Amino acid sequence: MVTEQKIRTFVGEQNFLKGQQGVRDGAIVNPEQQAMALKAYCYGSLPEPFRVQVTFDGSGITASLCSCSGGTPAYGNRGCEHAAALLLTWNEQPEAFTQMDDIDTILERQSKAQLITLIKQLLQKQPEVEWQLTMPPLPGHKSVPIDTEDYRRQVDEAFRHAGREWDAVYGISSDLYSITETAARFARQRDYTNAAAIYEAVAVRTLSHYLSYHDEDGALGRVVQDCVEGLGACLESEREDAILRERILEAIFAVYRFDVNHGGFGLTRVRLLKKSTWLRNGFALHWPSFRKSSRRAIGVVSASVASC
Repeated sequence: MVTEQKIRTFVGEQNFLKGQQGVRDGAIVNPEQQAMALKAYCYGSLPEPFRVQVTFDGSGITASLCSCSGGTPAYGNRGCEHAAALLLTWNEQPEAFTQMDDIDTILERQSKAQLITLIKQLLQKQPEVEWQLTMPPLPGHKSVPIDTEDYRRQVDEAFRHAGREWDAVYGISSDLYSITETAARFARQRDYTNAAAIYEAVAVRTLSHYLSYHDEDGALGRVVQDCVEGLGACLESEREDAILRERILEAIFAVYRFDVNHGGFGLTRVRLLKKSTWLRNGFALHWPSFRKSSRRAIGVVSASVASC
């Protein structure tokens, strides 16, 4: 059940109010439902309507995608005003939505000539798809060190552009998740050095802004927690590089220390307890080679985890 409160939480108050106005203006055109997704055209500030889509799972609204500049695919991101209008229309008039077949059924009904035409149109709009189609796959991943300063700037830009409204944290967290997705992609390539560097950069820069925002629902806190989880996964997977493992442990401690020093937001404690095995293994394996400062600092985390 998609209630008004759930829609309001997902899109934010300002977008919710704009979405209500859009419904009154009849902005939603040709609404359709396809499995766990809602789709429609939505008229707004341009002559042509925007293309807006919202997806669900068993727990509720999961993501939105819109052709406007304010709507981007993300993990439970704040939806735009057009997503709000679509959701409110569904809430008020579900019978107005046409049921669509799944994509496999739709494609099976197309002729070969229609599919070729469709693919050519897609290749014109998405050059990277043509690259994947025509270029041979790489034999393996080559790790080249990234410039983490670029990612720190991206984090700062996310905060700078968000403004100071009460729901700004939702837009910020959406932008930050798009950055951590890059880290996850490096991790899937088994490039744990670059993955850990991005997770660390996002976590540390987010904490530098954290106290300036009211994170009542924990949107920013969850980003930091996910970075700690990502760092833990890198630590678990990287068994050989002692320098990298030490750097990961120091990064986790930096988050932990911030959490403790500012009264405890729950940024690391539960996650650390869940992953205490990789923490203890990391300490035991590389403790003799750690710098004295790192040994003192990390010892605080180890003792805290052991006492819980």
